Amino acid sequence: MAGRPGLDPIEEGKSYSALFVLMVAVLLVTAVWSIWDDNISRRPWKEYQVQWDRLAYDKYMKDAADEQHRLDADPEYQKVSKELAEARKERDSGASAAKLAALRGQLTDLNNVANDKDQLVRFTKSYLTERWYGYNHAVQEREDPAPYKKEIDQLNAELAQENIVSDKAKDNLQAVKDQIEALNSKVESLTDQMKKLTAKREDLLDKADTWMIPVKLRNTVLFRYPKIPKIQQTAIDDFDRNAFDEAIARVDRCQSCHMGADKKGFENAPEPFRTHSNFDQIILKHPPEKLGCTPCHDGQGPAVSSVRVAHGDDPDWDSPMLRGDKMQSRCIKCHIDVGSLVDAGGKPIAANWVEGERMFQQTGCAGCHLVAGYEDLPKIGPYLKLAAAKLDPSWTVRWITSPDDFRRYTRMPDFMFSRAQATALAAFILDSSSKNSKEWLAAHPELATLEADVNNPAFVEEGNGLFESVGCKGCHAIDPREHATPVGVVSALGPGHAFTAKDFAPNLSKIAEKTSAAWVYTWLKNPHDFSPHTAMPSLRLSDHEAEALTAFLMTHGKKREIAGIETMLKDPEQIKKGEALVRKYGCFGCHEIEGMDKESRTGVDLTTFGSKHLDELFFGNQTQIPETWDQWTFHKLQNPRLYATRNVEQLMPKFHFASADIRNLVVFLAGLTQGRVQERYRMPGSEHQTQIVAGRRMVNYYNCVGCHIVEDRGGYIRRFYPGDEINFAPPILNGEGFKVQPEWLFAFLQGPTSIRPWLKIRMPTFHFTNGDDDTVVNYFTALSDVNVVYMFIDTNLIAPAELAAGVKLMTKDYFNCFSCHQQGDKKPEGPPSGWAPDLALAHQRLNPDWITKWIANPSALQPGTKMPSYYPGGPDDILGGNQDKQIRALVDYIFWLGTHPGEAIPVQAATAPVKGEVSKK
Repeated sequence: MAGRPGLDPIEEGKSYSALFVLMVAVLLVTAVWSIWDDNISRRPWKEYQVQWDRLAYDKYMKDAADEQHRLDADPEYQKVSKELAEARKERDSGASAAKLAALRGQLTDLNNVANDKDQLVRFTKSYLTERWYGYNHAVQEREDPAPYKKEIDQLNAELAQENIVSDKAKDNLQAVKDQIEALNSKVESLTDQMKKLTAKREDLLDKADTWMIPVKLRNTVLFRYPKIPKIQQTAIDDFDRNAFDEAIARVDRCQSCHMGADKKGFENAPEPFRTHSNFDQIILKHPPEKLGCTPCHDGQGPAVSSVRVAHGDDPDWDSPMLRGDKMQSRCIKCHIDVGSLVDAGGKPIAANWVEGERMFQQTGCAGCHLVAGYEDLPKIGPYLKLAAAKLDPSWTVRWITSPDDFRRYTRMPDFMFSRAQATALAAFILDSSSKNSKEWLAAHPELATLEADVNNPAFVEEGNGLFESVGCKGCHAIDPREHATPVGVVSALGPGHAFTAKDFAPNLSKIAEKTSAAWVYTWLKNPHDFSPHTAMPSLRLSDHEAEALTAFLMTHGKKREIAGIETMLKDPEQIKKGEALVRKYGCFGCHEIEGMDKESRTGVDLTTFGSKHLDELFFGNQTQIPETWDQWTFHKLQNPRLYATRNVEQLMPKFHFASADIRNLVVFLAGLTQGRVQERYRMPGSEHQTQIVAGRRMVNYYNCVGCHIVEDRGGYIRRFYPGDEINFAPPILNGEGFKVQPEWLFAFLQGPTSIRPWLKIRMPTFHFTNGDDDTVVNYFTALSDVNVVYMFIDTNLIAPAELAAGVKLMTKDYFNCFSCHQQGDKKPEGPPSGWAPDLALAHQRLNPDWITKWIANPSALQPGTKMPSYYPGGPDDILGGNQDKQIRALVDYIFWLGTHPGEAIPVQAATAPVKGEVSKK
């Protein structure tokens, strides 16, 4: 065939089919790749959802199989299954089957008849409606309505007849239905029982079908396919704020991969399909469909393109996902009282944060660093406005040079001062306090007999006994190998055990090297007279006791004078240098120093430290440290001057924190972030929560846990009591707010009185203000969730029969209460380790509701108590054996006993018959 004019025959003869095929192949490959890349490689969450579908299906099918195995072994299931099979067999065979088939045939015919008759009724009613319209229209138009009325009457007659026929047809239909139901009733009843027994199995099978959708043919599953993957998104309205400080929603898509986080039963599944830990306390109270995941976990919520990006592990993302213990740092964003958050077993959910906060408070971090909410914490260091009256000059220089050499576990950090710097600092501190010290010494002359008594072996021995018994060991250790109350994480406190925590109060093994006997004596008599804000309480020691204790303490340590130190410390140049060093290093952050009351903090503001970006953290020349917030913070606390360079000076001292304590501090610091969660998302703060937080700070500052167990923590002095003498230890204060009356506790804190006079240990006087007392009382009542109300019981209104019952129950014939409880000056029987407080004091001290619960079950309120339990199983011959009435009678008598001291019970009570009493056998 001839080609078109003007075309090159050679070009026209060439074939491009191979090129076209190649281009089509490239286009096809590109199309496949683009679809794969768009749907699979850049959307890993789809594969996770498919994996989840299969995992969930397998899990629910296995659970259904396990449930079926349980049912197979269940006698009730076996019985119902057998009866149901027999009932079905009986119904579907023989005469019953024939009758049922016949009835079902009749049912169809009768149903058709009934429908036809009912339709005739409806037609007639419609005709009536039409005629009534014509009738009414004729009346309104003043026409003759008689023809309409005649038709209406005729239709009403027809309707009456049709209703009779229709009702009869319906009755015939219902009769057949009743017969069919009667034949099916047994099967249906057993089927209902079977449904109840197999409800759990059917629910599991339904759940399995939810994740792997079945394709069926005549009730036979041909195959299954996973659900079509779908982004699981939560929009948290107005949770974040943009650059213009406008409220915007936070988008969270974490559950596109973490499909099992909000579903129980997947606790052992691999990530990302595992059930969230502490499910009841966290997921049920923080539903992901409302609050998402990132408010607690951080990360890049909207991202789904890869695990790394979604978790925020990207240098450009400011909030990488929190891992491990660090997740606890977000609790404080919504909860006021983090310390009270516990799991189902009662264990703290945010234990690391709580320990970190306590460490932050007790090591004085707020003295140098401003943190919102912690601005008013008291200074933790000794009072230095009277330092010259207390401190040995040579000791002061050595102490400032290296505190750890004198006390290994001191809370005082090491500033790494040179001897020259330490000398200058000591010179300023002693000089600035010299005027006040001279006045104080003049007002507190040394006891005339003190020098002789301090060297008296008998006094030393007596002082040793006092130190061991009156409560000093709740805060102080005297053996260099021993520890008292720890500050920080500790696993064991016995001698020889590894110990990395710090001592709350000074170890006194070298006290004589530091100070004089005269100062120790005066300090023991009244610590607040020397240091107005000290945590050291008064043990109300007599002059003789204070002398004996001073004599014992002064056997620990020996003065070591530095040659020429007095001259160096009086050098004006040294004093000037020392003042500059105090201002530079911020010693006034922990100590009250003369002339430094108005100085500001020297450290950086940590209020939003947890939000600091890597660009704001200086790593110096430490290239071996990974550049992350966590690593920078950990190494900073471990070695505070690690990042210093030739041009960048760093002043933070070294605390010698243990690694566990550093990790806890890191968790606490991570919670100091920018922004505030809106009130609608915060846990509403109650007055009790505020009271608990305030009280807990006082407990930490005054070391109540040195002697007492509070919130299941502390009681460190108890380890010095043998097991058979633990009753001599200070009381456990768990539940104290419910146990005692608030008015009594307030008065007791202001002026402690003896509750168990045979004890040697003493509740000290802390010289609290009324506000401090209120804080402590409110703390304990809030812990017990008790609302303080005025309490008054008129014991004169107690019925004589109840009073007589209470008296009788306490006698030797029954509970023999006074074999353990003291009666005024009369001591109980047996050794003091088994004695209990005077019940005559209970009306002022104890809450009657607590006494009721205590008598009913002492071990429930205080596990391990020696108080015997008499209920259930009280005597049958008093108050008709009614337990509640007997306990009420005991409580009434205890309160009567305290309000009528020394009085005999009324005659009418003594002679009143005890209601319900029967003769004793």
